[in-house]
Amino acid sequence: MRRSWRTSWAVTTVLVLLALSVGLGRYLLSSHGSAAQLNPSPTPSPTATLPPRPGGTYTEGTLSKPQTLNPFFATMQIERDIAAILFDPLVGLDASGQPIPSLATSWKLSDDGRTYTLTLRADVTWHDGTPFTASDVLYTIRLLQAPDFPGDPTLSHFWRSVVVSSSSPTEVRFTLPAPFSPFLNYLSIPILPAHRLAGVLPRDLPTDSFSTSPIGTGPYRLVQFDAERGTVTLARYDGYYGEKPYLDQVIIRAYPDVPALAQAFASGAIQGIGTPPIDLLLRPGALGSHARIYAPLVPGYTALFFNLRDQLFADVRVRQAIALAIDRQHLVQDALHQLAEPGSSPVPASLWAYAPQPATVNLDRARQLLNEAGWQDQNGVLQRNGTPFRFTLLVNSDDPQRLAAAQAVASALGQLHMQVTVQALSPAALEQTLLNRQFTAAIYGWYARQGDPDSFTLWSSSQVDSGANISGFRNQAVDTLLQQARTTAAEADRKALYAEFQRVFAEQVPAVILYYPRLPFVVSDTIGGVDATPLVSPSDRLREVIHWYLVAPK
Repeated sequence: MRRSWRTSWAVTTVLVLLALSVGLGRYLLSSHGSAAQLNPSPTPSPTATLPPRPGGTYTEGTLSKPQTLNPFFATMQIERDIAAILFDPLVGLDASGQPIPSLATSWKLSDDGRTYTLTLRADVTWHDGTPFTASDVLYTIRLLQAPDFPGDPTLSHFWRSVVVSSSSPTEVRFTLPAPFSPFLNYLSIPILPAHRLAGVLPRDLPTDSFSTSPIGTGPYRLVQFDAERGTVTLARYDGYYGEKPYLDQVIIRAYPDVPALAQAFASGAIQGIGTPPIDLLLRPGALGSHARIYAPLVPGYTALFFNLRDQLFADVRVRQAIALAIDRQHLVQDALHQLAEPGSSPVPASLWAYAPQPATVNLDRARQLLNEAGWQDQNGVLQRNGTPFRFTLLVNSDDPQRLAAAQAVASALGQLHMQVTVQALSPAALEQTLLNRQFTAAIYGWYARQGDPDSFTLWSSSQVDSGANISGFRNQAVDTLLQQARTTAAEADRKALYAEFQRVFAEQVPAVILYYPRLPFVVSDTIGGVDATPLVSPSDRLREVIHWYLVAPK
């Protein structure tokens, strides 16, 4: 598996967690009315018969016009994608979420588990030739800590509790209020140039010229940004300290609609589409004969969440029966066009701590469990003491993939004679409903944005009343495991703790993990070196462009 630098941003509050869980599906639209299927393991990328030669241009089409190139104010996926090759993080993440060197070459942890000392590379320069030093790291962190920082408030919320200092141009220390083992993953933020921005007030940063003409430390530098036309031209930075890209240029070009985007790809005007609508991929011949579809895993999951405060789901035997009735293999194949992997565990399949759990289908055993819990089939209606087993299943309306999953779940539970009504809400309405705990069951998800398996905020009892544990799941064993896992430094010990957490979760079933999503993108067969390595962040897709090259015509 290729090791590469991975970027992500810190997220700590429940509102942003839910926004991500609802919004991730927007990258994974599907046309569930079609019977067509996508193969997430396409024909391999072309391989050069000779060593790849530097040179050439890769042009990618998008339906969005970038408005800013400052990574801390990016709101569109294409803006984040561009930032991923303009800026490098302090610490990188490999495909499984493990920290690896980037602008920092190494790190050490103090005996009390609170202070991380990082050694920085001494051979890095900004795109204007100025050396990168610890002052750039201090500037970036203090910007995030500023009371008037105008970007993501969760960044400030996290970083204001961290003390940052430096004793030399190549050393930075971070002191935490308490041990927090995922901290290195939170250092996978982009670093900004102090010498260029030190005189700019934080509140003025979004409108500063840096947002349209930035300099970074990444493998590509900005040549031209035409916001009106939606075109960005990047050139290989010859002073880059790391692995040198093959391609001379990367160009991003916006198109007004899907037909224009598809025509541009089919004609060869562009060689890639970053986040194509899935109905376009399902349409035979729409992209021509040169299209190759890649669909790497991203570290998240979509699940059927129960509100355990509701008496329908208070009995664990009922939740176990529901899990036994849902065929996740068929759901992925029939409803999701294979753009996912069947789920089983609350740790995403691509992360280092993943431990798969049994996900069998057994309707007979499900009916037995329901009978034990007092639910009986009366003339085709599952009921207890005259009350039918009936509930509304909520899902966000802007995600056809999750809508298809919700219908599949409702159909599966119909085999147990449960009466399930699917109700689609707008993302904002669903978020508020979940935060208010005013739901019976819902399909939404979780995204490990830092690439770490820490899911304390979602499943710890301490988060039931005002945090992200909207299910109301309380389990003392899980509380202990999650707390220890986020304060234990040794990876082997953390992995063992998470393995036990996943086992208890599968036994207690506070949610049924339905699937792990994939992120589709399209690249022409004129480009080699492309693969479908799992991504920590959707933007890592474009960061892999340093390995891509033009394939010589036969």
